[in-house]
Amino acid sequence: MRIAIDVDDVLADFSTAIARYHNENYGTNNSIGDFKTYNFWEVWNCKREESRERLFEFFRSPEFDRIRPVEGAIDAVQRLSEDHELVVITARPMMLKEKTMGWLKEHFDDRFDKIYFTDAITGKSDVKKVDVCEKEKVDLMIEDNYKFAEECLAVTDVLL
Repeated sequence: MRIAIDVDDVLADFSTAIARYHNENYGTNNSIGDFKTYNFWEVWNCKREESRERLFEFFRSPEFDRIRPVEGAIDAVQRLSEDHELVVITARPMMLKEKTMGWLKEHFDDRFDKIYFTDAITGKSDVKKVDVCEKEKVDLMIEDNYKFAEECLAVTDVLL
């Protein structure tokens, strides 16, 4: 089976890290439970452009570099890789490619056959996760974002 896996909040504990960063730098009191959406302006109660600036500040911060794997993700990927082909499909921007590739290698060795960046965060790419699933003939997509999961359902099974 060919399985695609998202990075943020599936492999990487992104929401915990960004909540901590935002709390320390903007005086908020967010917890992971507050992040029910990736529309951060709704979580942080600010304008969309301001939330984007804060997100990109986080990307450049040491806190971003210290994101931990989601509990159980390392073991799960190890077990899945024994019997299945694994690919990563992330919405992260291309500017994070080097950091992301290094993070994946550090925590997951070379368990992924391919790694795709759709750059959905910046909107600079027309490639969607569903397109990659179709191109790679993915049998199952493991995704935490409802919008992306719903799109991928057109071509593959999805675990949300």
